[in-house]
Amino acid sequence: PVALIVMHGMGQQIEFQTLDQVAQGLARAETIATGRALEPEANVVMIGDQIVRRVEIKGVGDEEREVHVYEAWWAPFTEGRVGLKDVTSFLWRAGIRGGFARRWERWIFGGMVPFNVPNLSRFGIVVTLATLAAMFVINATMAPAFLTRFLRDESVRPLAADLTVAATPPLAAAVLFVLLYFIAEWVRGLEGRRSAPPGALAIPSILTNAMRIAFLVLVVAIIAGAGLIVWFAWRHFTGDPRALYPFFERPWVMGLIWAAVLGSSWKARRFLIEYVGDVAAYVYPYHLDRFHEIRARIKDETNRIARLVYGAADSDGSLLYDRVGLVGHSLGSVIAYDTLNRVLLEDNLRKGALDALGRTRFLLTFASPLDKTAFLFRNQSRETTAVREALAATAQPLIRDAAFRPPHFEWINVYAPGHNDIIGDELDFYDAPGAPPPPRVVNVPDPDANVPLAAHVHHWSNPTVWMRLRSAI
Repeated sequence: PVALIVMHGMGQQIEFQTLDQVAQGLARAETIATGRALEPEANVVMIGDQIVRRVEIKGVGDEEREVHVYEAWWAPFTEGRVGLKDVTSFLWRAGIRGGFARRWERWIFGGMVPFNVPNLSRFGIVVTLATLAAMFVINATMAPAFLTRFLRDESVRPLAADLTVAATPPLAAAVLFVLLYFIAEWVRGLEGRRSAPPGALAIPSILTNAMRIAFLVLVVAIIAGAGLIVWFAWRHFTGDPRALYPFFERPWVMGLIWAAVLGSSWKARRFLIEYVGDVAAYVYPYHLDRFHEIRARIKDETNRIARLVYGAADSDGSLLYDRVGLVGHSLGSVIAYDTLNRVLLEDNLRKGALDALGRTRFLLTFASPLDKTAFLFRNQSRETTAVREALAATAQPLIRDAAFRPPHFEWINVYAPGHNDIIGDELDFYDAPGAPPPPRVVNVPDPDANVPLAAHVHHWSNPTVWMRLRSAI
């Protein structure tokens, strides 16, 4: 049989949810390729002295292989441990440290390799920093402005009305974007998903472009809204205190506006903590050292599962799996990369007792932020030197030595084209530019990941990932 070790991504994850998604995805891929329907089976086994649950799928691929799917479930380790302050600090420091660099260097296959930073990427980082600052201004103003509205002092009440005007642009832009988002999801949902070939779930390009424009308008409106707040406050305390728009003095109008803004702010806060917070806790050690225990527990759990799978043996003592693959979505791709590096490193130091290098056939990443974590978060210490980078690479055999990327090993990265996914993307920082073998990362566009922002999670229901996984198996 073939063994799959899967790592879930960011946000709240239910135990066994990822196992189910992978099993159903492989079953759909088999239906697309051959018309056969597979029935995944749940099982519990004893490996060594530990009880492990897995999903078994028989008849995958042209060779009709049996596949055993294991899950490394790490979600409980980060739940409730990261706050909004941690997330904003993480994004701000990472952006300041890496957002203004034109070039950066990374140790790959024996030397420091320079990479250019695209102008679009640097511009995106600057806009992100401006948006963070604007969101801070808007959030810091919400409660005081709302409470001021109910004061009897006529000298300050107009200020509340002025500040609600500043909240209107981001609110209107948010409503527009959310409306287009639900329309796109509805159009996409009209297509059949269970047996659709790649490319069948595309939405009209005019709708995709409209969503992109609406998202840009939303970002501009947030920054402009913060600017209006500052300007209105300055105007009130230095000039004519009368409200600019008496319409917003009406209580029901103000109530509707601030209820919508507060609701949007709460959703944004929840998204930042659940998704970006997991990244902050795992990949950013320099200023969040109190998360060292979280990182250690995640790595211990994923390494435990990996050691069990690689060490699983038949009754006669021979190794059970001749092919092992790792699969990771989003932050799970970063964890899968770290786990595979750890397995290869430990087995190499033990003289190849488990033949991990020979039996590892593929690493499949999708919606992966590995390029971003490499550039922004992991290697941007101000004291970075060639020696330090070389030491960091010793824990990453996949970029340290070409021998750890043999011809039988595939690294497949599925991404959303057209920058529809602001978290995952192509992976360009794990191969030396223009270099010959070892096998390079194969970046595969997912034509069905075409809803901006939502594309990050749509890979799960799209056929591209599962067809590539079936092919690798």
